[in-house]
Amino acid sequence: MIDFATHRQRLHAKIAAVRASRAPQTLLEAKGGCQHDWRKFKQSVRPRGEWIGMEAYFVVLGCERCKAKRTVDYVVER
Repeated sequence: MIDFATHRQRLHAKIAAVRASRAPQTLLEAKGGCQHDWRKFKQSVRPRGEWIGMEAYFVVLGCERCKAKRTVDYVVER
């Protein structure tokens, strides 16, 4: 018989170790020699259908030097 509590604890420990190894800053590391200067921008989206009349946009981190960008969030406002 499997002891589920022990198995669950081991699984959670493995998941925590993987998450700790994947630091959030790894997405923003310099690739290709650019020392990124990240700035926050809004990238507008035009909603269609039942969403007409609402404003939607992506929150994006972008580097103006090398044109790299990372999508951070999606926002819909009335």
